[in-house]
Amino acid sequence: MDAEMDSIITNTGVNEKYTMKQESDEIQFVSTQRNQQKLVYRGRCYTLKRTNRNDKCWICASGSRGCSGKLYTNLDATEVIRTGEHAEGCRVDAHAFYHQQQLNELKRLAAGDPRPVLEIYDELASNASTSLETACFVVDPY
Repeated sequence: MDAEMDSIITNTGVNEKYTMKQESDEIQFVSTQRNQQKLVYRGRCYTLKRTNRNDKCWICASGSRGCSGKLYTNLDATEVIRTGEHAEGCRVDAHAFYHQQQLNELKRLAAGDPRPVLEIYDELASNASTSLETACFVVDPY
């Protein structure tokens, strides 16, 4: 499956490239505001739980109650070794990588802006909705 490349112009004027792959088998990483890495794989986000001698264990970061979904990678996190079942209510998001980027951008902007978060979000959503490519990907921060 070929990936589509799109651009995002952030409020800081930075032109970021991102790849959209529906439930991609590619492992991608997103940095959080606290410099943690979230792993994105097949439309789901994972947070590193522990590093073992031979592998890394990642847990589902969906926030869905009762989701015990896990993913194990090699130590370099370049190859998925195995995955565990997710809770029934834990949805797959084909655009999880993009959504995490936008959520991180919102958090970064809100940290240095005295305006209410909803006002900043509305501005980001307005900027995203002016582009037909990104209009359907506006993230709900709540």
